[in-house]
Amino acid sequence: MNYAALMFLTLGLSSGQAPSGYQALKSRNLKLDLDVDPKQQSKVSHVELFVSRDKGGVWEAVAQAKPTEKFIPFAAREDGLYWLSMVVVYTDGTQEPSNVATMPPAQKLLIDTTSPVVKIRDTRREQESVVVEWSVEDSFPNDERTKVEYRLFGGSDVSWKTIPITAADRRGTQFNPGSPLGVQVRVTVEDQAGNTATQVSDVAGSGGNAATTALRSETAPSLIAPPTMPIIAPVEPGAQSPVPAGPAPVVDLTPKPQ
Repeated sequence: MNYAALMFLTLGLSSGQAPSGYQALKSRNLKLDLDVDPKQQSKVSHVELFVSRDKGGVWEAVAQAKPTEKFIPFAAREDGLYWLSMVVVYTDGTQEPSNVATMPPAQKLLIDTTSPVVKIRDTRREQESVVVEWSVEDSFPNDERTKVEYRLFGGSDVSWKTIPITAADRRGTQFNPGSPLGVQVRVTVEDQAGNTATQVSDVAGSGGNAATTALRSETAPSLIAPPTMPIIAPVEPGAQSPVPAGPAPVVDLTPKPQ
């Protein structure tokens, strides 16, 4: 058997950019699709899944499956970076590859189930402009997905307007609301796995305008945005994942959240 035929098929990244060479997922529970050619099944004892947490220094066998099974389950114990590889064990006791550490990993995963923390550190008026500054706490932030919006006090959910982020570090910006009235500013951040968080801050009107207080009748929105659904649908118990299209290798393996 040619080991080059054993691979994880590339999945589209979730809504962020993972570290170079890694694929970002928001679930710790995965199913790796397994499709052993029926003509080869009699020669295969089982397939083993190996995982490394230190970029290939130490490999641990964490699961195995018979050649007739359709997937190998994998449950990550914690968030972080994972290297994954497969080893095919034949009925005669030989295996391919003979040493998993000698081959490049079949897949590199960034597993991140924790939402970032966003804090609006300062909001203030400077003449006709409103200045907003914030911080983000996350191991793998995706600043390119940061979004800043504003609306006048009393505005509806559809009245939020997006503000261009002009600062180079994407931790602050300023805008002209076009009104002396008080405004609400909303900052939404995202990490590389697509987890999101939101915080809202009030900015008083300029010049002590009485309408600032009069229009503040709305209940403050939640600080945390609804979680983003995984881009890869969970696999229901007992269900089988479809075999990927394309030329049929001896074994096709695809990580999916369940």
